[in-house]
Amino acid sequence: MYKKILYGAAGAAGASVVAWRTMFPWIGDDLIMMKLGSKALKKQVEDIEKGIFLVNRFEDQVHKNPDKVFIIYDDNLFTFKTMDEQANRVANAAKSLGLRVGDTVALFCSNSPEFIWTFLGLQKIGVIVAMVNTSIHAKALAHSVIASGASVLMVGAGDDLKNTAIEAADDMENVKIWLQGCSSSQLPANFLSFDDLMYRALPVPIDKSYRSEVDAMTTCCYIYTSGTTGLPKPTFIQQLKAQAIGSTHYVLSINENDILYLVLPLFHSAACMSLWSALNAGLPKPVILSNAKASRISFHLEILEVNESDTIYLTLPLYHSAACISLYGAMRTGATVVLRKKFSASHFWQDVRKYNVTIFQYIGELCRYLLAQKPSELDRKHKVRAIIGNGLRKDIWTEFQTRYGIPFICEFFAATDGNTLLFNASNKPGAIGRLSPFMRRLEPNPRRLVKYDYNTAEPVRDKNGRCIEVDRPGEAGLFISFIPPEARNKPIYRAAAEATAKKIIRNAFVDGDEYYNYGDLLYRDKDYFLYFNDRIGDTFRWKGENVSTTEVANILTNVDFIQDANVYGVSVPGQDGRAGMAALTLTKDTNLSPEKLKKIYDYCEKELPRYARPIFLRNLEEDILTVTFKQKKNNIVKEGFNPMEIKDRLYFRDEQSRTYIPLTADVYPKVLKAKL
Repeated sequence: MYKKILYGAAGAAGASVVAWRTMFPWIGDDLIMMKLGSKALKKQVEDIEKGIFLVNRFEDQVHKNPDKVFIIYDDNLFTFKTMDEQANRVANAAKSLGLRVGDTVALFCSNSPEFIWTFLGLQKIGVIVAMVNTSIHAKALAHSVIASGASVLMVGAGDDLKNTAIEAADDMENVKIWLQGCSSSQLPANFLSFDDLMYRALPVPIDKSYRSEVDAMTTCCYIYTSGTTGLPKPTFIQQLKAQAIGSTHYVLSINENDILYLVLPLFHSAACMSLWSALNAGLPKPVILSNAKASRISFHLEILEVNESDTIYLTLPLYHSAACISLYGAMRTGATVVLRKKFSASHFWQDVRKYNVTIFQYIGELCRYLLAQKPSELDRKHKVRAIIGNGLRKDIWTEFQTRYGIPFICEFFAATDGNTLLFNASNKPGAIGRLSPFMRRLEPNPRRLVKYDYNTAEPVRDKNGRCIEVDRPGEAGLFISFIPPEARNKPIYRAAAEATAKKIIRNAFVDGDEYYNYGDLLYRDKDYFLYFNDRIGDTFRWKGENVSTTEVANILTNVDFIQDANVYGVSVPGQDGRAGMAALTLTKDTNLSPEKLKKIYDYCEKELPRYARPIFLRNLEEDILTVTFKQKKNNIVKEGFNPMEIKDRLYFRDEQSRTYIPLTADVYPKVLKAKL
């Protein structure tokens, strides 16, 4: 069907120069998107029909290239064969514990080869892996494990993880806790050593028939949201969706040997047919066009595809859905992954050069940290041909690409609990994808931008009760995507039916339809490229994570002298996302003394992950409430944190003195220059 439509479009475009240039000036970018989409879809359908899933693709690579390096970690080389043998040990060990297809194991582990082979081993026997955020504290850990329905918690090596698990153990009475990185003699009572079990387990494979019950809709793993409406929620990732994540690498292959030279004018249908034939045949890189006067223009089809000769640098946490794109893509293609436990701006380019990295994954803050490093004559001395990620803002895109000489940047937009993916395959600075009339006509599951109510985070309805589309360039709209009938009445989150219901918009345009509400505001330009604008509702993004204002407020009010906390995000010049700010109402006759400020600081250190700790405090002289006693945020969000404009006392989180300090007029300029 797609070929017929595109061929028809090519013929129509050949009607005249005017039709091509005025009606379809953006058609080339649409063709890129359609080629990539159809290619990825074709591969997914083939795999699903054959019953081939992510772990099967990994095993194919083991059979094909057993001695090829799959993971590089701390200068240690792990081949596909080595990783497979360790995964087999995990599978046999887990099987000996009585774990079976459909059971759930919560994995609380830092970036390491152990994380990967534990995940793969559990997949070999059809066990669901709940990938828990390692930056959370004990109460959130217990909640995350219980919410996933896990019967076992697997804790990675490291005292920090072990201590958090020990602290959370009392709240997980029916969960068995296995620790990696230590023997039984080193563990407290009621904890078990998985290393001892691994030592006894054989590295022999388990027959694939053991997981024969696994199909496309079987849950592969749970990836947690950052807690946009409370504590982290485990999101269902079916095998089908895991395949889609792994197929994102089709956005990423430049083959410079393939050049198509066209001398026919583009408005001619024959030239259009040749162009599409080249796309359909998989000729990726520059298509050089020439008119009858021999003047040339370059029509770059910047299409990347990860292959086994690539080396991918991965510093993002493996429990995060963003990192899964690189890891799962490498499993499918046989690429090598250079894995680092944590991101380091000072070591980043050293590693890239040392390991001959060709692709790395980013989030916006990562790029900003790299730009903050002192310029070096080695900045462009590398083999990186492409990067993929999200959150790279338009204001630093060109600077980053120019300074480091990055040929291709693929920015994408998605949500762990969402049902669609946008990506920018045109190297367009700042864009996250496309939404053109041409693509909308071809989409079986349409995506739309609609007018919204900032206070409710819900779409605005017209007099007929229908959503109102936003169609003017530059106007922000709430991004929603259609849910096909076969995918309805299925939970998005495990054990969180109410949260699932809040994400669904019903009767949006016709009776009975359903759309997924992303809670994100996007806008388009005149060429139908989409750009991220902001998040609405009670959530803001900081350091690449979603921060739940409700969760932070609830934790702050546990401090005995804080009566209420109004938490929100404020814009900081030069920073991505919004920095956390808490407007506090104190108990009667209480002042924020240095001792109390220190207590708030220490409490946040203990109870909140780093990204969720408020950067600013505001001591409210009186509550800012509606007549129904709901917190009002719009005005104080706009007021920000400028002490010259706010009468309330303000404070700033100072990591050097490890407390909150007064934010005065003389401190304010220093805060703006700080790295926060």
